[in-house]
Amino acid sequence: MDPINTNVRIMAGVNLDFDPTFIIQLAFVLILMFVLKRLVFEPYLKVLDTRESRTASTRADAAEKKAAAEARIATHEQSLADARARALAAKTELRAAGVNHKEQAIATARSDANATVEAAQDEITKQITAARSEISDEVDTLARSIVAKVIGRQV
Repeated sequence: MDPINTNVRIMAGVNLDFDPTFIIQLAFVLILMFVLKRLVFEPYLKVLDTRESRTASTRADAAEKKAAAEARIATHEQSLADARARALAAKTELRAAGVNHKEQAIATARSDANATVEAAQDEITKQITAARSEISDEVDTLARSIVAKVIGRQV
């Protein structure tokens, strides 16, 4: 036999008549739907709506706080950049002042050194001149004494 015919015969035993039990079952289903709607579905949907509204307000608060924090960060970064620029300007100014002071100190030391060298050269020149005049006087005396010793007589 055919499997389709077998299924039809098995289902043929089901009685789908409209009788008073159908009305009782329909009443039970309607009462159950009303009770479940009042006791389960409405409270559950109300909780979901409350949760959604709280989540939305929390997200809005978080977005506002994030925007405020970003504005503060931008302000802080700007003030930090300004402070760095001022520090760099002060550093450059101090470096220029240091270089200027160093150059002035070097120029002063050079001038002092040149003056000292010139004074020393003048002193040496004076000493050389004095020594030459002393030597020239002594050269004549020494030459006469050498000649006298070599020749054996006084010149």
